[in-house]
Amino acid sequence: MQVKGNRLLRCVGGAGWLLGDEGGGFWLGREAVRAAVADTDGSGPTTKLTDQIIGVLDCTRERDPLLNAVYERPPIWLASLAPIVTAAAVCGDPVSLSIVDNAARALALLLESLHPETGQPVVLIGGGVVSAGSPVADRLAVRLAAAGLVSTLVQSGAPGATWLALLEARPDDAGADVHARLVAPRT
Repeated sequence: MQVKGNRLLRCVGGAGWLLGDEGGGFWLGREAVRAAVADTDGSGPTTKLTDQIIGVLDCTRERDPLLNAVYERPPIWLASLAPIVTAAAVCGDPVSLSIVDNAARALALLLESLHPETGQPVVLIGGGVVSAGSPVADRLAVRLAAAGLVSTLVQSGAPGATWLALLEARPDDAGADVHARLVAPRT
C-alpha cells in the first residue's frame, strides 16, 4: 500500500495465494515443494527441505508419493511450510537461501512498482515471513536500504489503519495525542 497525505493512493500485491502472494508464506511453501520434487527426481540440487517436507507429509522420498501427498492437501496448506524454508535458510541450506532471496526480491519489486522516493519511510508489518529475525525480512531490509528507503518493522498494521480511519471520520478529533496512544507499545 502507498499512503501519502494520510490517504491510500495505491495498493499492489496482496492478491492472496491463488493470484499472487509474491514472497509470502504460500509462495515460500510452493517453492519449497518444487525444490523437493526437483531433488527427488534428480532435476535439481539436493536440499534439506526434501527430508523435512517428506517428514511432514509422512511419505517416501520418491517423486510420485511426494506429489500425491501434496495434492491430497488443500493448496493453501503450502503456506504452513514457510517456517521450514526460513529455518533451513538460517541453517545455510543453499536452496532455501535462494528461495528466501527470491522472496525478498519479489517483495522489493512490488514496492518498487509504487515508485517510492529516496528517504521515504516504508513500514513492514510483522507476521508471516516478514517478522523480526526472519531471513526474508532481513534481506528485504537490505534491499530497501540499498534503494535509499528507510524501513521500520511493526508488529501490527492496526494502529496505522485506525489512525487513518479516525482522520477520515473525525479529522478535528484525531490529534497527535490520539496518534501517540495508538502507536504506544502495550505493556
